[in-house]
Amino acid sequence: MKEIAPNAPNATSVRMTVTQPGHTSYNRRARRISLWIAIAVNALFLLLLYAAQTRLAERTWFTGGLVCLPQVVFAVPLAMLLVWSAIERDRVAIALNVVVGILFVFRVMGINVPLGRSHGGSTIRIMTYNIHQGARGIRRVRDVIEDLSPDILCVQEVNSWGKWGDPVRQLQQLTLGWHIVRDGELAIFSRPPIISHAVHYLPSGTGRAILEARLRVKGRELVVLNTHFNLAAKSDLPGWYRMPLPKRISKMAAVMDAQARELMMVASASGESVIITGDFNMPPRWLACRKITSRYRDAFRAAGWGFGYTFPTRLPLARIDYILIGRSLGVRGCFSPRTRASDHLPVVADIVW
Repeated sequence: MKEIAPNAPNATSVRMTVTQPGHTSYNRRARRISLWIAIAVNALFLLLLYAAQTRLAERTWFTGGLVCLPQVVFAVPLAMLLVWSAIERDRVAIALNVVVGILFVFRVMGINVPLGRSHGGSTIRIMTYNIHQGARGIRRVRDVIEDLSPDILCVQEVNSWGKWGDPVRQLQQLTLGWHIVRDGELAIFSRPPIISHAVHYLPSGTGRAILEARLRVKGRELVVLNTHFNLAAKSDLPGWYRMPLPKRISKMAAVMDAQARELMMVASASGESVIITGDFNMPPRWLACRKITSRYRDAFRAAGWGFGYTFPTRLPLARIDYILIGRSLGVRGCFSPRTRASDHLPVVADIVW
C-alpha cells in the first residue's frame, strides 16, 4: 500500500485549484456583458429622451416636465457607468461612455459652440437683466451694469416691492443722460435717443406686456422689444402650486404659446432691424420658444460659448433669458457673466450692424 504524504493536497483541493481560474474568467466575462448591456440601455434611453423632448416637448404634460427639468440629472447614470467601466478597466466600455457623453452634452444639455458669429461692421452692446426688484441690493445691480457698460439696457422686474423702493429711480443715478421708457415692471435704458415707444399687452390674462422702443442708432432706426413671460394667467396664480402637475404643465403650455404668438406678431410688425430681449421663463427646447427662435436668431446660439444658463444664480441650470435678433443684424459675441446681484444672470450681446 502506497502512503500519502501528510502535506500532499487531497483530491478536493486539487480540483478547486484547477477550476478557480476558469471561474474567475467567467465572472469577469459576465460583468463585462452586464456592463455593455447597461451602456446600451442608457444610450437608448438618452436617445428616446432627446426624441421625446424634441418632437413632443410640452404637447404632453409628461414630456413637458422632462423639458423643464435640469438636463444634468439625466447624466447621473452615465457618470455611474463611466466609473464602473474604469473599475473593470474595460477600454471599449470607457470609449463608448465617452462617445455617449459627448453626444449627451451637445444634444441633450445643449452646450454651444459659436458657429454663427458675425465679423466686421460697427457694434452696439445690448444687455437684458431680470433684477428681481433689486432685492439683493440695487447697488450690486448698478455695479454689474457699470462693469458691462451696455449701450442699451433692458430690465425686468423693476417694479417697486416692499422696503426696496423703486429700482428705476435708483438706476437713473447711474444712467444720467440716458433715455428711459418704462411700463410697470419693464424698462429700457438707452444711450442712443429713443424716437418713440409703445406697450403691447400679452394675452391670456397674464398681466404682462411687451415694451417697445424705437431708437435712432448711427443714423438708422432700431426697434428693441423687452418682455417678461408669465407662467400662468393671473386667475390661476392663487392655486397654482396646489394644482396637480399635469394640469399645471398643460395650462402653462397654453399660456406660453399665446404669449409667444403675440411676441412674434409685434416683432414682425417691427421690421428686420429688431432686437427681442427678456425673461421668457422657458428653456430653448420648449416648442413655443422654438417658434420664436425659428424666425429670430438666438444671439447666444450664434455667438456664445458653453451652456448659457441664466437661472438660478447660485447654481445655474436653466437658460430662460434671451437676446434674439432680426435678419438684418448680426452678433459678434454673447455671454452671461457670473454674478449674484439678482436671482438671474444677465445676458450681454454685441450686435453688429
